[in-house]
Amino acid sequence: MLCIKLLLVGLLITASVGCSTVQRPITPANALLHSTDTAFALIDKSGWAKSEWKKYLRDDGHKAFSVSVLEDGSIYAVGFASDMKSKYWAVVGAQNLCKYFSEGYGVCRVVDIQTNHTKTQLTPVQIGQAPLQLIRHRDIRSYYQYKEEHGPKTIVVANPSGSVNWVSGEQLSSMQALDACEQSMAEYDVSCEVLESED
Repeated sequence: MLCIKLLLVGLLITASVGCSTVQRPITPANALLHSTDTAFALIDKSGWAKSEWKKYLRDDGHKAFSVSVLEDGSIYAVGFASDMKSKYWAVVGAQNLCKYFSEGYGVCRVVDIQTNHTKTQLTPVQIGQAPLQLIRHRDIRSYYQYKEEHGPKTIVVANPSGSVNWVSGEQLSSMQALDACEQSMAEYDVSCEVLESED
């Protein structure tokens, strides 16, 4: 009799999840997050948060979504990271962005983690052999494009986003690459550093 009751409760929970307007793909990586964190349900109640959620769902690679919730139960800020080389970096990226945008208001919590490698175009060996500072697939792809260019050349990485800029075939390429990096830094980046140079 206990088994039947548990089965019925499980069916009711499944049915209630299916009624939500926010798409919630349940995977082994995020099932626990969805079932235990009430902050996930708040995405439905905020138009701007729902818009960010939809952008997040369209993205590729390892990805995570974090929300900052105020004491009154409303979402103050969100942050998400996608196209990351691992789940670890997806969580770190989402939390960093959430904390940046929340400016200390509320507590940032990761409410979703997913993996989708349909567009990464990289082998595990390429990912493993790339410099550790490169945490997104697109930046790793850019790094291998840089490696094929002839010198003089320089590749620069922004911290903490991991975005890269490179210049090849130019004298003083390091100065140009650093300048390009500083011009394109994300608002939460704090510095640019030379990753490799053949200037």
